[in-house]
Amino acid sequence: MAAALLCVLTLAGYLGRWCWFLDASSHFRVQYLAGLVVCLVLLAVARDRLFLVVAAAGFVLNAVEIAPWYVAAKGPAVDAAAPRLKLVCANVNSRNREHARLLDLVRDADPDVIIVIEASSPWAATLETIADEYPHTKAEIREDNFGIAIYSRLPFDEAEIVEYGSLGVPSIVATIRVDDTPVTIVATHPMPPRCSRYWRLRNEQFEAIAAARDEFGDRLIVAGDFNASVFSPCLAHFVKAMSTPEATLRNTRRGFGIKPTWPTMCRPLLTPLDHIFVTDHFAVTECRTGPHIGSDHLPIRATLVLGE
Repeated sequence: MAAALLCVLTLAGYLGRWCWFLDASSHFRVQYLAGLVVCLVLLAVARDRLFLVVAAAGFVLNAVEIAPWYVAAKGPAVDAAAPRLKLVCANVNSRNREHARLLDLVRDADPDVIIVIEASSPWAATLETIADEYPHTKAEIREDNFGIAIYSRLPFDEAEIVEYGSLGVPSIVATIRVDDTPVTIVATHPMPPRCSRYWRLRNEQFEAIAAARDEFGDRLIVAGDFNASVFSPCLAHFVKAMSTPEATLRNTRRGFGIKPTWPTMCRPLLTPLDHIFVTDHFAVTECRTGPHIGSDHLPIRATLVLGE
C-alpha cells in the first residue's frame, strides 16, 4: 500500500498545472524516491513481484526527474579574466529575529548583490549596518510577508518596484552593469499556493512576469522565493515562457544538485522553493545553499561568470 501510494503521488505531480493539490504533490520527489527504495527492499524480501514492479516503476520515474540536476548544464566557456557576479537570495522570514545570522552569511559569502525576501522594518534596520558596503538599494519594506529588497555594491542603471498580477505584491526590476555590460535582475516572491485561489494568484504572477519578458533583455537573472519547487510543472512552464531563442533561462542548480531550501523546521520534507535563474549568457561556477539563518527557508547563493 505504501508503494502504491507513493506511485500515485509520483504520477499526480505530473498533473500539477491542473489544480493546486496536484501541483503540491510534485514537490517531494526526493522523499518519494527514498520511500520507494525502502519499499523495494521490503518487497524483495517478501517476494511480492507485482508490487515490486510497481515500486520499481515509481522509483524510475522519480529518478528520471532528479538525476538531471546532477548533470552540468551547457554554458559559455569560463574565461579566467571574465567578470564574476556573486549573489545571495534569502527569504529571511519577516518574524525572524536572528538578524546576526544573515550578517554572518553576508560576511562569509561576500556577495555583490543581496536579494532579501520578506523584508520588514526590523530587517531593514539591521541591513542599514552594511549600507556603506552595499550603498545601492531598492526596497519596498512591508510588515506582512511580501516586503522585498535588493542591496548592491554595483550601481543601478535603473531600478523600480513592479506589481505583477492582480494581488498587488511587489517585485523589483533592476539593471546593473557588470564590466560595462547591462544585466537585468528580477526579484520576486509569488503567493504560497496553500489553496486553489493562492495557487491561481501565484501562477498569474508567473504569467505576468513572462508576459514582460521582452523588457528584460538577454542577460537576465530572476531570483526569489517562487513557492514552487524544481519539480513543479507550473514552474517548468514559467521557465519555458521566459526562454527565447537568443537566451534560454535555466536554474543555477543545474549540475550542482537539488539544494533544498524549505521547510527548515521539518528537514525530512526539505524541497527547493528558492531559486536563482540565469540566461545562458552566464556560466555558473557555484550554486549552494547557505547556513540556517533562523528562517523557515535556507538562503541560496550563486557565483556567475558573464560570457559573450
